[in-house]
Amino acid sequence: GNKTRPTTTTTRRKPSTKKKHAFFIDLCPPPTSRVGKRGNGISGTSDLLVKAVSPRKGNDDSEKNGAVIYDWTAGLGQDALVLATNGAKHVHMIERHPIVAALLKDAMRRLQLIAQSTSSTSSPSSSSSSS
Repeated sequence: GNKTRPTTTTTRRKPSTKKKHAFFIDLCPPPTSRVGKRGNGISGTSDLLVKAVSPRKGNDDSEKNGAVIYDWTAGLGQDALVLATNGAKHVHMIERHPIVAALLKDAMRRLQLIAQSTSSTSSPSSSSSSS
């Protein structure tokens, strides 16, 4: 018995010619997108998450100005966005994966920039000083 081993050849993948796009989380989605419709409550069906959590109610019976919610599995922030836009007082997002957490942090930073730019341009009483 001489047994011949099958030979294996390794093939290299050709480099992708597809254009690479940046990946980011958008916490200010267009109102016509799926997430935008869900956040605005016009997704066609009532959102089960909003029904289960009742973000407009407070954490106790005396507090009716919105619940404080901890999203321990934040992921891409879609559930937190839905809860925040449906009356929650505060939504805290916790994500254990460091890359996803960094993406969420960047999304929050960009959302704050948008909020600052719209509040400074929309309020006529805001003043700027130059030295």
